[in-house]
Amino acid sequence: MKQTIIYFILLGNILYVACLNQHRVEPAYPQNVSGWKGVKDKNGSLSRSFVLEEGKTTDNGKIQIKVVSIKDEDLQSETGSFERQARATIKITRLSDDHLLCEDIYPERGGGILTPKSCGSSTSDIFELENHGISGISVPNINVRNKWVFFYINGISK
Repeated sequence: MKQTIIYFILLGNILYVACLNQHRVEPAYPQNVSGWKGVKDKNGSLSRSFVLEEGKTTDNGKIQIKVVSIKDEDLQSETGSFERQARATIKITRLSDDHLLCEDIYPERGGGILTPKSCGSSTSDIFELENHGISGISVPNINVRNKWVFFYINGISK
């Protein structure tokens, strides 16, 4: 019985140390960032890439994008879960009246099509974003240590 208890204590310590030794490999800073100009393909789709630090913004005179916060991965969460990934909260607002058009949390190597449900906004807000050529966001990289996010804003050029 005493040996079993010692065995479980040692096993617990080994597993705990293994979790502590896990470390995140931070991505390198991207080389080709297009900004608001973007890159248009032959079908009229427009892809704009940005790098923003936490708390920083970029705008095109009408729409502002802000990286509100960056969260590190939770190594104690289940492998593959949302919490196990680095995440960034990205907010899009209309500059003229500071109206929130979309705010959501995106995992590293994730993204999505903007919808009223995902953005916590109205259908008219999503139409406004689409009129500005914004219909989706993808986040290839988050650097948690240096607090920046590399992301794409995708849509159809109007």
